[in-house]
Amino acid sequence: MNLIVNADKNWGIGKNNELLVHIPNDMKMFRQMTTGKVVVMGRKTLESFPNGMPLPKRTNIVLTHDKDYDAKGAIVVGSKEELLDELEEYKDEDIFIIGGESLIQIYLNGSSDGGDLAAALRYGRQYMLVMLCGLPAFMMVQTYASTLRECGETMVPMKAGVTAVLVNLVFNYLLIYGKFGFPELGVVGAAIATVLSRYVEMAIVLIWTHKHKEINTYIVGLYKTMKIPGYLIKKFIIKGSPLLFNETLWAAAQATLMQCYSVRGLSVVAAFNIANTIANLFNVVFIALGDSVAIVVGQRLGAGKMDEARDLDNKMIAFSVMCCTGVAIVMFLIAPLFPQLYNTDSTTRHLAEYLIMTQAVFMPQNAFLHATYFTLRSGGKTVVTFFFDSVFVWIVSVPIAFVLSRFTGLFVVVIFACVNIADWIKCVIGFVLVKKGVWLQNIVSQKE
Repeated sequence: MNLIVNADKNWGIGKNNELLVHIPNDMKMFRQMTTGKVVVMGRKTLESFPNGMPLPKRTNIVLTHDKDYDAKGAIVVGSKEELLDELEEYKDEDIFIIGGESLIQIYLNGSSDGGDLAAALRYGRQYMLVMLCGLPAFMMVQTYASTLRECGETMVPMKAGVTAVLVNLVFNYLLIYGKFGFPELGVVGAAIATVLSRYVEMAIVLIWTHKHKEINTYIVGLYKTMKIPGYLIKKFIIKGSPLLFNETLWAAAQATLMQCYSVRGLSVVAAFNIANTIANLFNVVFIALGDSVAIVVGQRLGAGKMDEARDLDNKMIAFSVMCCTGVAIVMFLIAPLFPQLYNTDSTTRHLAEYLIMTQAVFMPQNAFLHATYFTLRSGGKTVVTFFFDSVFVWIVSVPIAFVLSRFTGLFVVVIFACVNIADWIKCVIGFVLVKKGVWLQNIVSQKE
């Protein structure tokens, strides 16, 4: 397939459905190159020709979303899929895309509806600005919910989280599409729905915690003073700083990895968004099991029961891997179903399907890594987890994705798999550290 375009230095290809300039020699070359060949165009391009008639001595194919459109002497198709099916009858070297913008985006990016990079960036900026409003609620939820979990109260954070998901789903429908009198806000509506869900989650957690002071005795007088003992500040800095840097660097690394994959086209970005959304539904299993490792093991370490902590940790890690193996099998088998729920092209759906399958294959590995990570954190080994997590992704994962995506022709799913295979290094390191028991210590007993 060929693309024939005359553009100015700013990449303009036309204005008001007219050529920017008329150059006789250019038109002559165009006729010579396309005569007897197949020319593919959009409806507006066809209508810009003299009398809106197809080009003579060429097979004219017109792509339009207007189902009732009729062009005498031309083949009319209504979708990218129909177009590709039609083009299978011709040799690639005989096919020329001649305009307009949507078709050129298909050629360059593999998609006509997501090919506008400027629009994608604009929507992303709008989404992020609204999401910033939800950060205070997110911060409060994380603080209160993690405290409740560490004290053995896991049901309230779970109920609050489930409620937040339901609120998010409902308001996504209402605000994205403008249903039941609500404004149609699109991407901004999705962001508002997420922010609302976070404040609902915050309200549930805070109200329950403060209403049950007889259970949560630590909450009494919590806000009467902001004075913090010096030894605790020192511990927060020593133990918490690596966690802060870890989470920051890890988030930046994930964004960088996505940027590496995105050089393969916007369809890849769309496929990853679909795959990650579906994977997150299943990843809840190993995330919850990993969190439970931190709670149960942390309580035993705090009580000085080192042998019991080691025994429970080994059993919980094994249980997490076994559970996630079963979940991964289910996820792999039903992976083809999920992309069908999305209104996108078949290429993106197939790519998303392969990515979901790949994530399913590596779910047991991720379960082991997650449980190992929280084992080390329970014992206060935050510096170790910093290198184990964020430093590793920057010195190993990101370079692999960068090199393979830019300097090889490997399928993006293969690149994604290579990045995950590299995590076997972390599996070995994590296994050794857990087995040696470097995490077996009580980090709350000493006043320094």
